[in-house]
Amino acid sequence: MRNHWMGSAMLLVAALAFSPAVFSQSAPPAQPVKAKQEIPVRDFSGVWYGPMELNMVPESVPMQPWAEAKFNAEKTEYPVGNRPTVKDNSNTDPILHCDPVGIPRIYWSIHPFEIIQLSGRILIYYEEFREVRDVWMDGRPIPQDPEPTWLGTSIGHWDGNDLVIDTVGFNDKTWLDSVGHPHTKDLHLTERFHRVDHDTMQISITFDDPKAYKTSWTYGPRTIQLKPGWEIGELFCTIEDEKNFEKSIMNPSGKP
Repeated sequence: MRNHWMGSAMLLVAALAFSPAVFSQSAPPAQPVKAKQEIPVRDFSGVWYGPMELNMVPESVPMQPWAEAKFNAEKTEYPVGNRPTVKDNSNTDPILHCDPVGIPRIYWSIHPFEIIQLSGRILIYYEEFREVRDVWMDGRPIPQDPEPTWLGTSIGHWDGNDLVIDTVGFNDKTWLDSVGHPHTKDLHLTERFHRVDHDTMQISITFDDPKAYKTSWTYGPRTIQLKPGWEIGELFCTIEDEKNFEKSIMNPSGKP
């Protein structure tokens, strides 16, 4: 009888030793699930970075004859159709002569940009050439006859939680993209910024320039990422550095 009791006791101890309850006491605690960050409401502040893009104009968008001729006459290092590429001083890209990059081309360079929101105004601070753009959010109307400038006159408003920017009043000295698509002083851009989640934003851009293109079109949406901890670096174009500038624009700075 005593041996039977001792045998039962030993079986009970063995069962407890291998029970899930005992194992759970020695197992490492479960890692807490990281809380999903909420999407800021009407807030696009921060440094943003997206992939480089060369071409903003689809082949299906017909150009006016003068614009097509000008486009075909440009020379760049990037291949387009049957147009030959160049890697010498015959390159006609205006930024190689220190002209501002211009909108919207500057979005799709290899360099980041920062959005700074103020009362009645948003600043977009581009690393390339350290260009700063004013977007007026104070309710003023889109100007009817603005003075032409490199970055144009930008008027913004909220559509729900999306930021919409209308820009007019460009000069005609910049390219729309890196392959040389031209535009006129009548160019009207409409940009829509949509925040997908805390770290992701999409940009869509509608182009309207009837003197250069026979139809309007929308580019995007293009996805870019928030880069916490990044800072906008210094990148100027000077005459002294002009020979090496093409190399410098392909090396983004401001990264931690």
